[in-house]
Amino acid sequence: MSYTDDDTPDFEGLRTFLMDYCGTAFAAGAGPALIDLARIERADPQELLRIAQELGINVR
Repeated sequence: MSYTDDDTPDFEGLRTFLMDYCGTAFAAGAGPALIDLARIERADPQELLRIAQELGINVR
């Protein structure tokens, strides 16, 4: 995940990455990824971090 000049996490960048990640999985035939896509769309920043952690994505 990228950071801005003031070291604030770019949550919209994380959201975009997670949408691409799960969208690719869904397109490859992993139907449950559609549920993750819906969660990601409406997630607040804390939930985005939780979803990334669940998917095994290192956001540090």
